[in-house]
Amino acid sequence: MNKFSLLLAALCVSLNAQEAKTAESKAAAPAPEVKLAGGAKSEQKAYFAEVWVGKSIGECLNFQKNIQVLSQQVEELKRLQIFLDNALTTPEKEARGHEIAAKTAKLKGDNESMTKLYNGFSIERPYQFTATKAVIATPISNEEFTKISAAKDFKADTIISTGEKKFQIRDTISGQGEVETFGLSLKRITDAKSQLQQLIDLQPKLTKDDDKKKVEKAIKE
Repeated sequence: MNKFSLLLAALCVSLNAQEAKTAESKAAAPAPEVKLAGGAKSEQKAYFAEVWVGKSIGECLNFQKNIQVLSQQVEELKRLQIFLDNALTTPEKEARGHEIAAKTAKLKGDNESMTKLYNGFSIERPYQFTATKAVIATPISNEEFTKISAAKDFKADTIISTGEKKFQIRDTISGQGEVETFGLSLKRITDAKSQLQQLIDLQPKLTKDDDKKKVEKAIKE
């Protein structure tokens, strides 16, 4: 199986934030209306409005990095709160309280920056990140890049560089449905490859002939 990489973020990715009128809902994606018998109220639908579109791989990767930074700050605050709750002395409680206040202010400032950068986005509201185009590229070595770039028909936009790594674009998938379908297919292939590797690793450890035959048969299938 050829090794390939799916460079997340495709050239056009929509970021949607839940509208204010349903901000109290915790759904991460639009949910179907559910009607219950016995007079119970149906669940409220969640509506999302598009607030930002990433038009390059770099833009989308930067967004994800920013989200990761905010998530780490939130987890750090949770950890500090546990320390505060378990503090035994007044000085320790005061120190933890000051630290939490400072880090809370930092998180608030960073979130406000995200709001300005991404047209109203906030980690305090549910959001969904929807891929509408995916770029499939294979990793290439510096030697391969030198050979490819020396060709007369070489096009610079067929190469993606992320740090010291280079990838050659093989295909592009457009459309939210198409990207989701490809993602599911990719997951099935990845899961199958992982299961196959587990069987290969298990094979030398088996001592019974019947077990060896069963694993060998599974590998061939």
